[in-house]
Amino acid sequence: YGILLMKDLIDIDFSGTPNRIGDLALHPVQLVGSKTALDTLLRKFVSTSTHLIPIVRDDKIIGIVTIEDLIEEIVGLEIEDEIERRQTH
Repeated sequence: YGILLMKDLIDIDFSGTPNRIGDLALHPVQLVGSKTALDTLLRKFVSTSTHLIPIVRDDKIIGIVTIEDLIEEIVGLEIEDEIERRQTH
């Protein structure tokens, strides 16, 4: 498994021959189980220096958790980003 970041697609010429996902470089990723404790997840974010981690159950990726999701869960408040603020005001 790996993560494909949107910023890695900036330099790709999409006007030529079709690009295959398998040909693109993936960033290594650490997976965590669906029952991982929040403090363990926080340590995983810090140790991997990433902002998103795939969640697995029964050897299948069932979702992705972001550092923002984790902070919201710990603090108990939803963090509104710029787009969410524009849509609600």
